[in-house]
Amino acid sequence: QAYYVKKELPVLEYLKKSAVPFAAGIVMLLCVKCIGYALDCSWISLFLQVLAGGIIYMTIVLIYLKKTNSYIYAGLVEPFIKKIRTGK
Repeated sequence: QAYYVKKELPVLEYLKKSAVPFAAGIVMLLCVKCIGYALDCSWISLFLQVLAGGIIYMTIVLIYLKKTNSYIYAGLVEPFIKKIRTGK
């Protein structure tokens, strides 16, 4: 399907834009696996894996959005951070 619509849709651009979130997912997976191997199977290790995975993924994606001057970062994240800093 992608071959037939390659002139209508920028498939390569879509793949390039998804490379960073995909890489962030791989880094997250490796870190979560390391936590899983280091700790026994329990609710605490599950909680730590979910928490660490979320923090790692969000950090990488937010850094990427800030570096690329994304409208998502400017429109959603910066006002949220300002509200947290000012307490309003």
